[in-house]
Amino acid sequence: MKLAWASTLCLALFWAIIAPAPADAPIRTLVYQYSYDARGFSGSSSAIGGIKSDTSRGSASRTGEITVEVAAATQDGGLVVDITQTIDRTPRPLETIRCALYGATSDVVCDQNVHATREETVLLTYLGRDFYDVSRLDPQGDWSTSPKMNPGKVSILNSFKATKTDGDIVTIAVDREERNGDFRATTTGTLLYNSAMEVPTSVRIATAGARTGAQGDMNVSLTLISDSMAKPTGSTPH
Repeated sequence: MKLAWASTLCLALFWAIIAPAPADAPIRTLVYQYSYDARGFSGSSSAIGGIKSDTSRGSASRTGEITVEVAAATQDGGLVVDITQTIDRTPRPLETIRCALYGATSDVVCDQNVHATREETVLLTYLGRDFYDVSRLDPQGDWSTSPKMNPGKVSILNSFKATKTDGDIVTIAVDREERNGDFRATTTGTLLYNSAMEVPTSVRIATAGARTGAQGDMNVSLTLISDSMAKPTGSTPH
C-alpha cells in the first residue's frame, strides 16, 4: 500500500510541476519578508526534502521578499504554487519556480531545472495544505512528518509541538533531523501559524550541519507582510 501511495503521489507531483501556468489570476498571493545568513557550508547543491537547494560557501547573508502565488489546489490534498524571490539591492528577481506541496507529509517537489534557495525551501516546507491539523496532534500537542519523495539516502524527520494557542494563532516548536550520506543537520525554531488562514505568519529557524571536512550553520527568518485572502484591517460585518 505504501509503495502504491508513493507512486500515485509521484505521478501527481510530476504532472503538477510540468503543467503550464494557468492564464487566470492566482487563487491566492502571499508575500513574505525574509532574512538569511549562513556560515561555513561548502560543496555542491544538495537535495533537501525532495528539492534541490543552494549550498553556501564561506559566509553569506541577504534580505528581501518572497512571493508565493497559489496556482491550484489538487484533489489529493496538494497545492501547486509559483514562488519568486527578490533580493534587496539587486536589479531583478530570481527566476520563478513552480512547486507542488503536501503539508500532511511535508513533501515539496519543485522544477528541478531551477534550484530553490534555502529560504524558499524553509517557507515551502510549512505552506502545504493540512500542515497543521488538530486531529493529528497527540495529547501533548505533538505530531511528526516525513517526506515520502526523498531521493537516494535522504532521511528527514520533522517533529512539531503546538506550545500555545492565542485565538487563531498557534505557536509551534520545530525540531528537524536530516541525514544524507555523511551529511547531518539539525534544525530548531518556532513558527507562528494562523490556523484559520492556514499559513505561517512568522518563521524563525536555525540549522547546524556537518559533513566530512565541513560544517556550518544557517539562520532564516520569514514574516508574512501581505495575503490576498486576508480581511481588510478594521472591517466590520454589516
